[in-house]
Amino acid sequence: MEGQQNESAVSRRQHVVRVCIGVAVIAAVVGVVLIPARSSNDHAPPGQAALTRILVALSHYTAANEGRYPPPDQIAQHLIANGHLSPDALPNTGSPAYFFVTPQNTEFRQAQPLLYTNPGLSKDGSISVGYNDHHVEWLSPIQSRAFLTSVAPRAIPIK
Repeated sequence: MEGQQNESAVSRRQHVVRVCIGVAVIAAVVGVVLIPARSSNDHAPPGQAALTRILVALSHYTAANEGRYPPPDQIAQHLIANGHLSPDALPNTGSPAYFFVTPQNTEFRQAQPLLYTNPGLSKDGSISVGYNDHHVEWLSPIQSRAFLTSVAPRAIPIK
């Protein structure tokens, strides 16, 4: 009888040890997966979060104005005056932080660039581009030059 109790106690301890090891392994795997994912979000290009806020504000504006964008040279004033954007969303850097790209057409058939960050404010000439479907892309300096060449005639600084 005493031998069975000892075996039972040993069996329970082994089970507890196995459970603890299993929990530790799961915690380690979760840590390995989540820590890099979190740190990759910490390296978003400068201005990307504000660019997203401006895209959302433009979307709200167009929804309230029958699909029309504000006048290109008065985007900031209209978005702020209509409560779609807070005044602190646009940094006061002396030169415009963002440019609006006049859409080629107002129908939503494919993603079109609407906004991009000022390449002169980045260290390497890279930019973030916001599209009318609300996605944002980071472009390397080489990609930025090609993009800017294609949209320069339609780009208007947001002041």
